[in-house]
Amino acid sequence: MKNIIKFLTLVLVVVFASCESKEFFFFPTFSGSFGFELHREVSSIYLEKQVSFPEVNDSLLDALEGGLLEDIDIEGFYFNCTALEENQLDSAALNLYVRDQEGNNLLMIEDLLIDVATLEPNVNYPLYDYLNKEGILELKSLFFELQENPEKQILFLLKGEVSPANAYAAMEMEVHFKINMKISTSGFK
Repeated sequence: MKNIIKFLTLVLVVVFASCESKEFFFFPTFSGSFGFELHREVSSIYLEKQVSFPEVNDSLLDALEGGLLEDIDIEGFYFNCTALEENQLDSAALNLYVRDQEGNNLLMIEDLLIDVATLEPNVNYPLYDYLNKEGILELKSLFFELQENPEKQILFLLKGEVSPANAYAAMEMEVHFKINMKISTSGFK
């Protein structure tokens, strides 16, 4: 019996010694969105939206399980705005901020002008020309924190001025984004 156990132990040692640990990379792409609703008389806009990434996209956290997040590329931001029938605003000039870990609001989307008369419902307007580097880098940093704290809340603030002032606003606004990730994981070959 001892000889059989020694033989099996030797076989297992040889099998595991011949296996190489390999690093594998996965490149998942995710999209998500968060929204703001405005239904009141306004002269300026100040809306907050706290978002956790399980709310935005559960599969993002599934991809991080068992792997290490190596890199993030934010591929795009898009804005979708619907003006409801009772809306009295003609236009809005908006900025979108993300709150960093120290409580500072960093500008992500700058000087987005919305002309209500030209809005088309359910159209995602690209925001490439309005992105601010400082806020985008902070958002990437917050994505990296998901590795350590999957329930992390990210605070977005939408601020702006409207025309005409003191008019009734009835708008639903969404920010859509798409990110590419590089995730590494180890395995045996």
